[in-house]
Amino acid sequence: MIDQPPAFVCHVTAVSDGDTFHCQERPVRVRLKDIDAPEIHGCRKGRICAPGDGYASKAALTRILASGTVHCVQYGTDRYRRPLVRCRVNGQDIGQTMLSTGYAVTWPYRGKGR
Repeated sequence: MIDQPPAFVCHVTAVSDGDTFHCQERPVRVRLKDIDAPEIHGCRKGRICAPGDGYASKAALTRILASGTVHCVQYGTDRYRRPLVRCRVNGQDIGQTMLSTGYAVTWPYRGKGR
């Protein structure tokens, strides 16, 4: 039998940006796995950041998360100990929705830079 990653329903309490949000069920923010969204306050010197409008990306994720029950599966943690998750709302993968609407890119998150 293959072990399944931990799954949970996320009751969203806040959205940080286009790829990170808070779940009532977790002590730290969760980060969507395998996507990167534009930074809210711009890209710091020396980093490679996703292009686009960070505020628009955050607003898009906020709308998606508010559209139904958020079901997540955790796939480990990042270097900041945030759970890396794939989540669905109304049967739709949230990360894929962010990608298909142009609010995120398919750069796997590796912490500082790529």
